[in-house]
Amino acid sequence: MIDYKTALEELRQYTVEIPENPEKSTEELSRLLSKIQSYKNRVSAMLIEALWEKVALENALAAAEASYEAEKSVLLATDSEVNSKKSADMREATVNCRLVEKLALINKATAEKALIDAYLRCVQQTYDNLDSANDNVGRQIQLLSLMKTGL
Repeated sequence: MIDYKTALEELRQYTVEIPENPEKSTEELSRLLSKIQSYKNRVSAMLIEALWEKVALENALAAAEASYEAEKSVLLATDSEVNSKKSADMREATVNCRLVEKLALINKATAEKALIDAYLRCVQQTYDNLDSANDNVGRQIQLLSLMKTGL
């Protein structure tokens, strides 16, 4: 399970300042490019970890829903107390009272899935920002190289 608070604090560290003017040396920009690439590597690993976590949470949610639906069907088909209720809404309410723990599991899994989805958006945005910074610094290096050669 991902500790979101710690992971988000780590993500905040992966920002870079892009020089406004490309007058820095190509060596300095190359070091910045290297730093960006190392950040991208770490954020990419975090993204993969989050994707696996999302799959696990989706599987847990699907299992909880399937278990609830199976037990609900059994109760609706076989339980005399449930079947004695006059309306479908009352039968449903009676079943839900009996399956409170299963509903709680579904609610918990749904909330965890919402958290991982939000976290994934943060990780993806950080990666996209680093990718953009990588492109910008790369263009500055190209511009400096062209300026040095006099083109």
